[in-house]
Amino acid sequence: YRSAGGVLERASAFSAVYAGTRTPVALPGRVPCPSLVFPNDEDYDYAKVVLDERSLGEATRRLSSASDPLLRAMLWQTLWQMVRDGRWPTGSYAHLALTQLSAENDVKTAAAVLETLYGREPPAASVLRYMERPDVAAFETLFLRQLDAAAASSDLQKLWFDAAVKAATTPRTLRILAGWLSAPPEGLDLDQDRRWAVIERLAAMGAKDAAALIEAETRRDGSDKGLKAAVSARAAAPDAAVKRRWFNRLADPLSKDTLSEQRAAMKGLFPREQDALRASFSRDFFAALETLAASKDDEFLSAFTE
Repeated sequence: YRSAGGVLERASAFSAVYAGTRTPVALPGRVPCPSLVFPNDEDYDYAKVVLDERSLGEATRRLSSASDPLLRAMLWQTLWQMVRDGRWPTGSYAHLALTQLSAENDVKTAAAVLETLYGREPPAASVLRYMERPDVAAFETLFLRQLDAAAASSDLQKLWFDAAVKAATTPRTLRILAGWLSAPPEGLDLDQDRRWAVIERLAAMGAKDAAALIEAETRRDGSDKGLKAAVSARAAAPDAAVKRRWFNRLADPLSKDTLSEQRAAMKGLFPREQDALRASFSRDFFAALETLAASKDDEFLSAFTE
């Protein structure tokens, strides 16, 4: 129920056993109609939940006010699953994130929601991939504002920094990213992984000095991990000729590249903003697949097809 202060509080919870297509559930006595019903409170069941219309409306207005962190996490998960199943519009979920996520102080929940917005890896389902014309500037503004508000050296600071890097698209935010390489946010340890993440994002968005940044960072970080990060960054360039060179290397059954190098190239090859470039390789991909299936092992084929 919604409290007088507008907070969603659990008033009661009770067990129910269901079977078949429909199972009537008797409430324990006469109770007022609740603001929200969640059929899998505390995650006892292995079930996919669909919120009823009233509960959906309340969740979208007051999700961040739910006092129980687990309930908040499960509501976010339920709403995303409804989007994945075509039961709720992606745009509605995006609006919910833009209006409610800033109040979330549980790092694990915030991280899980952020992954639904931009995807853990480029092929993953995400709001920014599903929506035809996402308001990327609004997401950038949210992430940068939360980054500024987060306590220095906190897990939330790191989380919002990573989110800003992964979503960066507009020229203004890309300039901010470039500046972080020499002057990161106060209190943030810009470790080598985060430096490479910034550079790969700048390369994927076609920054003019991307090649120079990659070369300079390779001199700074000559580790095996750094060399693979450089491969990902080079492959990310939004240039058809660059894509062709990398694709031909990947599709060559006699390639001398190691699997780890190939995976690094695959990781960077087609960021979500480059769907048109990716589509242009569709015919080549299926043509190459037949040859590769006869000559490569399952580990390579799994990575290549993904």
